[in-house]
Amino acid sequence: MYEYAFSHFESDFYGYVNADILLDSTVIASLQQIQRDIDAGRIESRVYAVGQRTNVQQEMEDKYVKGGSESAEAFVMRLLLKGHRYWDSAVVMVWWMVNGRITTS
Repeated sequence: MYEYAFSHFESDFYGYVNADILLDSTVIASLQQIQRDIDAGRIESRVYAVGQRTNVQQEMEDKYVKGGSESAEAFVMRLLLKGHRYWDSAVVMVWWMVNGRITTS
């Protein structure tokens, strides 16, 4: 899967996250900071970073309405705040640098 993505798409970041995982903007902000740190020489180009997930029991009223009064980011944050962190050692996503590109798993 990664080889296909590498050969068909030009990107600084590649990744895979299960469909039942909602991401918020902190993932993008974290990867952008990692890239700035690499570009500035503060860290080496071979990096390994992990993320954790928060379990949320979604209720029937927890619906996102595109174009509604609640933004997608606000919806994700609302669900995040009512959840609890999955066990401490669980790794949900992994980001690493390969040949000058940050990739994920």
